[in-house]
Amino acid sequence: VDGLQHNLLSVSQLCHQDNLVVFCRKQCLIVNINTGDVVLRGKRHKNVYKVSIFSLPQNNVTCLSALNDDVLLRHKKLGHVNLSLLNKLISKDLIVNLPSIKYNDDKVCDACGKDKQVRTSFKLKNCVSTTRPLEML
Repeated sequence: VDGLQHNLLSVSQLCHQDNLVVFCRKQCLIVNINTGDVVLRGKRHKNVYKVSIFSLPQNNVTCLSALNDDVLLRHKKLGHVNLSLLNKLISKDLIVNLPSIKYNDDKVCDACGKDKQVRTSFKLKNCVSTTRPLEML
């Protein structure tokens, strides 16, 4: 989700890993089916179930990682610049402190993808809704 400031948990992935996910009015629970242990507990706040990773015991945390896509990050910070233009700027050494990396066009920014979509045209009306030329609709 573009612009989201928090990580999301996938309920289907939790269930695939032999967990039972229960949502109640005030909280949610993730229970391991094999052991019966409560793996995770979340509290409901404004229709969103929030889980704090700091409340977990240290031995339960297996892996926490953040993927940093340097190409898309630079693309967004530079105002969604075209990657071929970015490659030209790098080759001519026109940007200070930018590492000389070759950027490929294989990744698409969500915002740029939505911007390039074509809107469907409006349906034609059979009746005339104006009474004189240049009248505001």
